[in-house]
Amino acid sequence: MGIAYGNNQFVSVGFSGKIQSSPGHAVTWTEQTSGTAENLYSVAYGNDQWVAVGNNAIILTSPDAISWVVQTPPNAFTNQLRGVAWGNGQWVAVGGGGALITSADGITWTEQSTPIAVTIYDVIWVDSLFVFVTWNGKIYTSTDAVTWTERTSGTTEHLRGIAYGNGTFVITGVNDAILTSTDGITWTLRTSGITNGFHKVGFGNGVFVAGGNNGVIITSSSNGASWELQTTPTEKHVYDIAFGGHTFVAVCHNSHILTSDIHGTHGNKYDIIEYDQTSDEWTVDFDASAAYIGCPEIEHTVKSTCETAGHTWGTVKFTQNAQDSQKWKWNGTEWISAIEANYPAGYWRLYL
Repeated sequence: MGIAYGNNQFVSVGFSGKIQSSPGHAVTWTEQTSGTAENLYSVAYGNDQWVAVGNNAIILTSPDAISWVVQTPPNAFTNQLRGVAWGNGQWVAVGGGGALITSADGITWTEQSTPIAVTIYDVIWVDSLFVFVTWNGKIYTSTDAVTWTERTSGTTEHLRGIAYGNGTFVITGVNDAILTSTDGITWTLRTSGITNGFHKVGFGNGVFVAGGNNGVIITSSSNGASWELQTTPTEKHVYDIAFGGHTFVAVCHNSHILTSDIHGTHGNKYDIIEYDQTSDEWTVDFDASAAYIGCPEIEHTVKSTCETAGHTWGTVKFTQNAQDSQKWKWNGTEWISAIEANYPAGYWRLYL
């Protein structure tokens, strides 16, 4: 599963071809038709286009994250694709067996050779350099995505994710594998003290955020030199993290989505949005005159009220068949909004 931010929206991809998009701060999500049942592992935005990749060399493109088209991989190419990035005027997708393919437009792809045969898990382009990370602790760099040079990592642990921010590359992997570099060439081993194992890592607002097994999320405001374990409301594996606007969004096992402004403009903790796992996510059609989440003006009104009352983040609880359907209430623990309809009870984070 993967997530990315671009063109003022978040897009997440997952198992069985699932694609969801959310504008703004990831409060509401819409499932899109992907045209595939293959598992999707990574998505990226670049050159005014979205590209998603996954099992059996599946490649999807979209101009708006709504309409998706399945593209044809290179002839006889069937490798699983785990990561994708835009840089230097081309798309680069990486995956199983040392697979790497490139494309100028996301439609026509060319297979490139790499010096390895293990899974390449993630790839990034920064300034004039591509960097990819692999199983068995390998790191390679390239200026053109054709010729690759191995760099010394100092570890044989499997590496899964790479991010860049504040002049620093950060790589994460299993068994507390964390590496940092200022140039992508020379790498330094770091440690967080957490041995759950990490998946991918993101950067935003001066902070690196890494997700791991069993709901683990760690953050670093020191360019990866030291890390702090955060409290999260889930025990599910956290696969990928993206930052947009002033919100971090993480995708977890079973389509769970975590969001946080802990290092953004507002808020002080993580919260969770829950979906129906047995069918399409349910939606609620609100009366335009009612004070409900989903309307920017109403969100701002509630935000102001909440801040005036001295509260920060809260959970919005929709209760069935309640009498008071057009008011927010603070019960000392959470904001509550009731709706007079036979909708399933659910919990949504209130955007403050």
